Amino acid sequence: MRAEQGCARRGRCQSAWTTAIAWLVLVATFAAQGSAQANPPAQHPVPPPRKGAVSLGHNGAVLTAAFSPDGKLLLTGSEDRTAVLWDLRQGLPRITFQGHQGAVVAVAFGPQGCRALTGSADATVLLWDIKRGKPLLKFRKHRAPISSLALSPDGRQVLSASEDGKIILWETRTGQTLHTLQHKPKIVFVSFTPRGPRALASLAPDNLLDLVDVRTGQVIRTFWAQGEKAITCAALSANGRWILAGGTSGKLFLWNAQTGRLAHKLQIGHGGVCSAAFSPRGRWVLVGTLYGPAVLLETQSGKRLATFRKHRGPVCSVAFAPRGLLMFLGCRDLRSSVWDIHTGKLVHILERPLVKLDIHSVRFSSGGKKVFMRIRDGTAVCWNAQDGKLLQNFPFPTDHEHATVGAFSPQARWVMTKFVNKIAVWETSTGKKVFSFQHPEKKSVCTRAVFSPDDRQLAAHFLINGQKVEIFCWEFLQRKRLHRWVFDTSELSRTAMTFGPNGLWFELAERVVLLDVSSGKRLRALQPTFGGALALIPTRRGDRLLVGNYKGAQLWDTKSGKLLRTFGQNVRAVAMSSEGSKVLTASHDSAQLWDAQTGKVLRRFAGHLGGIKTLALSPDGTLVLTVGEDGAWLWEANTGRRLLRWFPLPGKNWIAMTEQGYFIGSPNAMPRISHRDLHTGELIPWEQSLQYYQPTLVAKALE
Repeated sequence: MRAEQGCARRGRCQSAWTTAIAWLVLVATFAAQGSAQANPPAQHPVPPPRKGAVSLGHNGAVLTAAFSPDGKLLLTGSEDRTAVLWDLRQGLPRITFQGHQGAVVAVAFGPQGCRALTGSADATVLLWDIKRGKPLLKFRKHRAPISSLALSPDGRQVLSASEDGKIILWETRTGQTLHTLQHKPKIVFVSFTPRGPRALASLAPDNLLDLVDVRTGQVIRTFWAQGEKAITCAALSANGRWILAGGTSGKLFLWNAQTGRLAHKLQIGHGGVCSAAFSPRGRWVLVGTLYGPAVLLETQSGKRLATFRKHRGPVCSVAFAPRGLLMFLGCRDLRSSVWDIHTGKLVHILERPLVKLDIHSVRFSSGGKKVFMRIRDGTAVCWNAQDGKLLQNFPFPTDHEHATVGAFSPQARWVMTKFVNKIAVWETSTGKKVFSFQHPEKKSVCTRAVFSPDDRQLAAHFLINGQKVEIFCWEFLQRKRLHRWVFDTSELSRTAMTFGPNGLWFELAERVVLLDVSSGKRLRALQPTFGGALALIPTRRGDRLLVGNYKGAQLWDTKSGKLLRTFGQNVRAVAMSSEGSKVLTASHDSAQLWDAQTGKVLRRFAGHLGGIKTLALSPDGTLVLTVGEDGAWLWEANTGRRLLRWFPLPGKNWIAMTEQGYFIGSPNAMPRISHRDLHTGELIPWEQSLQYYQPTLVAKALE
């Protein structure tokens, strides 16, 4: 059976990042590290800025999905708070919808494919215009996460259900409430059937499933999942003939909705059932499980037709295309897939066009002209904050292939690597190893290591068999050990540790203590109002100490031991200028620059998809660097202007792009990037996008 070939409407999609003017989207996997080097493209005459779209895919697990009526588009919702519209002809994301404050847990298309619904854990529902990429209405009357959504066949009504037990029927045009039904059990599924709006509600702990008429509130029939521990998902076929329920024990129940008779009770797997869906005519059932396999069943016979093992994690969402020719699997491994149901062949892997950027730490050089980043695979890079060019790519250390880069020294002369209980220090300019240490205990693990401000000393923190902690301090160039401290693990909150001008700051028993590295004495202690510091940052003179925590950031006077000020809440990362005049904090979706004296917010930096993971502030406080899974962003601190986006890529490749759309990058990256024109939704060929290769304009933007 072949899909009907219709004329697709090409809508104008607007990016969630509305200030961006042009975007480079990767359209193929990057070449391996040993691929041949291409010649860099020549610089072309300056083209006008082109309005483009940010298309990065999801940063979190895909929790829900729906096909467009023509089966050519796919809308997915994720725990990263976004919904992404995918073009199934190319297997690429077309547009990202941002507007929810919680995970997107339910999505649905309108009958014409021009509108879509997204429901979130923030208890809101948004109606979107697909062509313009803008929200039309926001439905707010639920008080708990949304569990299910549906649009009526004529597109005039919206049906939403929430974990607060409330089902609401809305008018699409005005957003007014037409009908509200309060049902005590948890609502797990709502749908428009030929007989009207219906809902399925589970009754724990009896594992009963009610079929409810939404307009009247009448329970039409009750179904019992006998022998199941707890119902985790349920679905009603579009024709209203079949009902299914899956549970934590891996059982799947199929009932005849009209007679209430149990047709099949099947054991799908050892893990629980995460998701399930009927094909449009109810002929097939697609089931996603906790441990990865997805199973295709025939509804009438209960026969297992196929098992899909492409994913390694829980399959959180499944869906059928309207004509039943394609099916979707969404998984927590951040990879989603589209399959041909008749041939069993994989059609698309829908994953982020960029590799998942897991950058552990970033820092500016002492002069603020260079940026050092430690990346997930254990490598590190150094790039120029004045022209965006990659200066150095630090490879894996030569003593062990699985060692990772732990830290750069403040003046970037040295880089430390670690592997289990072994650490080493390397000269960044030559790659020569100058120091190494291996703890004698086989069950020891190096959890943290830091350099002193003068690049002469190194301190390392080792966890011994989970029972005690040892901290060593060396003059590493002379291979001289200065001191060794031993602590019981009950005294330790976290592993926050840093050098200051006067010694080593270390968190101990919910206090922050200053240790003298030569004598080993405790010089002074601070008592934060909360324990568990994620960062300790001293000023250049050592008179101030910033203690970062998930609840906030505290600035302390180290001499008097007084708390001076607290900045922000739910802090994920902190930084401070060298003189202590500015403090930088990051929450999930934005960063704030504070005046340390007044405690006022000077500037806010927002726009990362999936949130900010780490950040840095240049020593003079003029540049801000924020890092998410969509790259590293360089900002001007005083104005909040976005200067550059920088992406480290596999095989020593990289790309840097200004907000105006002009870019530079490594030679092997160039043939594999394209511009996407926002007005037509089309990708511009590589030859045409070469005109945006403008190294001079990139450097000028950073002046």
